[in-house]
Amino acid sequence: MSLAVVVPVGLDAARMFVVEGVLSFVAAAGLFVLATGRAQVKAWVPVLAAFTGTGALFAWGLFQAVVTIVPNDLVPADTPRTVVVYAAGRGAVGLLGGWALTRELRRIAR
Repeated sequence: MSLAVVVPVGLDAARMFVVEGVLSFVAAAGLFVLATGRAQVKAWVPVLAAFTGTGALFAWGLFQAVVTIVPNDLVPADTPRTVVVYAAGRGAVGLLGGWALTRELRRIAR
């Protein structure tokens, strides 16, 4: 079984998975630096990294979940439900990362 994913024109699925992996790493690294306070850089760098990574995961994951659920010409009708779960899971991870970022920013602002 292969994962049927919707990718932008001119970008294949393998490259899209690499982009998602890089964005996941950037989000995790930014959140880690914010949570531990070990920043050797200005505070906006990990904030920007966490914001970019979590925002991209949330938006792309939920977009793919909606496109996969709603019948259309982009995705075959017999797409496995695991693709929907995978896409919705990425959206949820992005949402949780955004929540963690908000929580850390509130802690820093106090």
